[in-house]
Amino acid sequence: MKYAAFLNPKFIAFTGLSAMIVIAWAYLVMMSGHSMSMTGANSEMNYSVGLFASMWVAMSVAMMLPTAIPMISAYVQICQTATVKSIITVSPLVLIGGYLSVWLVFSISAAFIQVTLVRLSLMYSISPATYQAAASAVLIGAGIYQFSNLKHACLTKCRAPLNFFIANWSDRPREIFRHGLQQGLFCLGCCWALMLVMFVTGVMNIMWMVALTALMVTEKIIPKPDVLRRITGFALIAWGATLAFELL
Repeated sequence: MKYAAFLNPKFIAFTGLSAMIVIAWAYLVMMSGHSMSMTGANSEMNYSVGLFASMWVAMSVAMMLPTAIPMISAYVQICQTATVKSIITVSPLVLIGGYLSVWLVFSISAAFIQVTLVRLSLMYSISPATYQAAASAVLIGAGIYQFSNLKHACLTKCRAPLNFFIANWSDRPREIFRHGLQQGLFCLGCCWALMLVMFVTGVMNIMWMVALTALMVTEKIIPKPDVLRRITGFALIAWGATLAFELL
């Protein structure tokens, strides 16, 4: 009985969650120390898809798992209630695994895009004016997406995980993994554009990672997220427009 606390779904979920987040941030901090050496074309050409993918995976874990805490907490809450009633439950780690699978695919895709841009000399070797124009387009695009119906729908789903799990409860690991995939897709639909802002601010810029993480977490927990969503959209569009006007 003295080990019962360690078998508690809440303990298992948040111990695993905390460990993954801490390891990911530690890796990012370590890699950010090499960021200055990654700005030249010659050094960038030596970087593989695997290394870039490891960075994007770490960013996804470090930045997106904190935003998933409300979702994981909702599932754990149901698990605890079910356990008291001697109902079989599936480990929250299975749910987390499904959720992270979506961001793993996103990370690998982002890594391929980054390596392709580097090898085509379209990222670090282009002229400042061309880079500024591309940055402007990314920022304006991300800002416009903040006002889209898809963003609103995905954010709404991310903010109501308890209802989702109650309506789709299962004691089968395969189904819980699938629920994690679904929640991951909702989260991807909500946050992908903000994640791509990292291409503008610097892929290994720790301060911007922290800022964007705080923004995405806040969107999912504050009472009226639409206000923040619109403010963020206007800010990104204004930033991008400013960069564009500077080129005129």
